[in-house]
Amino acid sequence: MNVDIFVDNEANTTDGAVAVPATLPSLSVRSSERQATVADRNAGDGNNVNNAQTGDASIRSTSNVMLGGQNMMASVRRVNSIFFSSLSRSGLTRSLPSQEGSLNNSQIQNSSNQRRQSSPFFSLSNVFINASLVEENESNVVVDAEPIGFCHKHGKVIATLSFLVLVAFVTIMTLTLKRIIEARNMSLPSPVPSFAPSLAPSYDPRPTLEIVQERGTLRCGLVSFQFEGTFCFKLCQAIAAVALNNPDAVDSVNATAEARFVLLKERATDLHAGGATHTIEREVNEGTTGSPFTFSTPFYYDGMVFAGNATFVTCAEEQRRFNECSRLFICVAKSTTDLEYVSNHFTPSLFVTTASMTESIEFYSNDRCNVVAGSRLGLFNLKYTNDNLLDESFVIGDKTFNNDPLAFATRPDDPEWSRIINWVAQVLFFGERQEITKNLTLCQNSSGTFNASWTELNYLNAVYCVGNYAEIYSSSQLAKYDRQTINTINNGTAMLYAIPNGNLRNDNEITFYSLSETFSSIKRRGSLNCGLLIQDGYSEDDITASKRLFGMGVSYCETLVSSMLHGNMYAVNFIAFQNAEISLEALYNKTIDVLVGVPADMSRNFGSHSFEGVSFSTPYFYGNQTGK
Repeated sequence: MNVDIFVDNEANTTDGAVAVPATLPSLSVRSSERQATVADRNAGDGNNVNNAQTGDASIRSTSNVMLGGQNMMASVRRVNSIFFSSLSRSGLTRSLPSQEGSLNNSQIQNSSNQRRQSSPFFSLSNVFINASLVEENESNVVVDAEPIGFCHKHGKVIATLSFLVLVAFVTIMTLTLKRIIEARNMSLPSPVPSFAPSLAPSYDPRPTLEIVQERGTLRCGLVSFQFEGTFCFKLCQAIAAVALNNPDAVDSVNATAEARFVLLKERATDLHAGGATHTIEREVNEGTTGSPFTFSTPFYYDGMVFAGNATFVTCAEEQRRFNECSRLFICVAKSTTDLEYVSNHFTPSLFVTTASMTESIEFYSNDRCNVVAGSRLGLFNLKYTNDNLLDESFVIGDKTFNNDPLAFATRPDDPEWSRIINWVAQVLFFGERQEITKNLTLCQNSSGTFNASWTELNYLNAVYCVGNYAEIYSSSQLAKYDRQTINTINNGTAMLYAIPNGNLRNDNEITFYSLSETFSSIKRRGSLNCGLLIQDGYSEDDITASKRLFGMGVSYCETLVSSMLHGNMYAVNFIAFQNAEISLEALYNKTIDVLVGVPADMSRNFGSHSFEGVSFSTPYFYGNQTGK
């Protein structure tokens, strides 16, 4: 049964509902503005007529009431005692404007058909009403009714039109961009095919030694305060004495902690000697450049210390942040291992980063911090070479919080130059061990052009012209500081030192596998060919007869292959040698991938006419040979 209802703002009852004859269920509708009443009206005269008493089934015409300038009328259909909203099904439909007078059954049917066939498009004369069931009993049905908004009513139409407009816009933009790209491609000249790769024009492909000798000066990366007479500057002089036969041919290039590796990669410096910490990270993928670098034997074992106001230095050393330590504030340079330590042990609110240690000292002098975190070597450089910058109240702490092996850093694309730098450091140690001292009468000092290959270089010229390691140490600012045991020459004390990892959480993509042809071959083969040089006291026959290899070399190769092949320590093929020269030849011929147990010396490092030089790892065992 369909019953037309309307919202009447003129009529109202005390309970918001109108009683209709018992033969028909009545509807009470609550409007969003006020409750409305459905009443029987006489056709044309406005008098109420109770048709239920006569039993006539008729639909009385109703006078439409204007709400918001529109006629509010709807049909509510009761289906199995459940009311459906116009959003879910067709229970609420739009009614045509009512007509005066009564309608017979055929007119009712026609009216229903007209309602069902009414246009779904926009209409200003009628609106939908959304009704929800509130209460239902045998005589009354109460619903909440409110007009449906324009967008809600015509949502599908609006969505369809919006989609069509969007498709048209995307199509037009695609065609426009395509024409622009085609026009640009037509205007560009066709590239000339190249049959050979060309080098970057700013890079000289020649060996670094040849470039340095042609230039006549050594570009040494140093920190601004490492001027002439300091420890690191004298190390650069030792290298210049070997490579150029002139210890004074040093061109000092200011290289801050943040810029030092960038300058080295871009060939603005030939090496960095300002005290770069050798870490595994920097050997594989240095953070500021994303490139690997080669490091020499460490020339000084440094460490991070705190310096500044004595009270706050103690606070930093003990990591206290309360009472007198509540105002602790630390300055630390960027791109350093010092920053890694401070950031791991102090909250960001307790420290500030600077461009260099010099800037940290300036911050301290301007009361922008009360403690400076830095290397002991760098702080002593500043303490004793800048009397006007720091006074006696600036103290350097005694506690060391990390140990940094400082080494010369070079580019990995020129292993010959890296080996020259490394052996200059070694000859300084050798001079101290053998008590070879500075001797200007033996110093070959030439101010003119010097051309010599690595085989013709005089490495002892570094000692004769500049001094051995102990002489360089004692003649620099470090003379005011006691030499630590770790920085003494091999005299039976501890020699093994683990290289720090650095920041292995680097987000840059590490192209480690592409760095080495040998590494790629091992990955493809799925095994490591390890050569073992049999040490004194063992024979090859004894080892092969027992079918059992043992010793540090075996353990090293098993550890090495485990790190390369995802923990598979058994993917290794051992080949034993009794002769060092034969084992080196096997390494050169790529019969083996690595050779374990051979002593490191200069001739094997640089090679000979029969085979190229080999690279040595950090020593894992020290023998009794003098000067080794």
